[in-house]
Amino acid sequence: MPAGSPAEALDRAWVAVGFSFDNQKHTVTAYLDGKASEFWIESPEAHPFFQWPYKGWVQAQLHRIPGLQPGEDPAFPKDQLYQPPEGRPLSRTVIETRGEERVELHTFPFTKVRVTLRGNQVVKRELAAIKANPFWFAHDLYTPPSPRDGGPFTIGRVIHSGRNVGFTGYIGGVAVFGRALPARQMRRLAAIGRGQPISLSTPR
Repeated sequence: MPAGSPAEALDRAWVAVGFSFDNQKHTVTAYLDGKASEFWIESPEAHPFFQWPYKGWVQAQLHRIPGLQPGEDPAFPKDQLYQPPEGRPLSRTVIETRGEERVELHTFPFTKVRVTLRGNQVVKRELAAIKANPFWFAHDLYTPPSPRDGGPFTIGRVIHSGRNVGFTGYIGGVAVFGRALPARQMRRLAAIGRGQPISLSTPR
């Protein structure tokens, strides 16, 4: 909504945006007005951001195979390998059959993988989609040595490398919690000022 809009229109346009980092579940979840919608990125190799976890996934696959593989980068940083859990698929769908081979789409909690099989032997695995919300994040958040040192957590910061603010709008308030709020509490937080219950306390 344009900044010059009437005050009444601006007042009706407020939304609550939140992110919850759960260190135990290794997930980052985005909320809009207290609701977190599942969201997938198809063809992540072509996405400006998700191309990076895509590359990390490809390198992780190649690193598991003994010997140096075509396309493998031995200097790829180990902490940037993207390895979400991919055990038993949640679902398997045959999308193509060609001669002795078939291509299946295997859906895992955080990825969708095109798997080419010959019989029961895996011939090729290709990353088809990455779940963006919640997003698999198997790292700790950076904690500076002391408050004086500061940290990378900023709001409304200009990305100097691109000379782009990335966001224009009003920020009515900011709250940072030292724990991951569950969905129920994110809903309560978003209800502040809307005539709904506000308490964030955890029932005993």
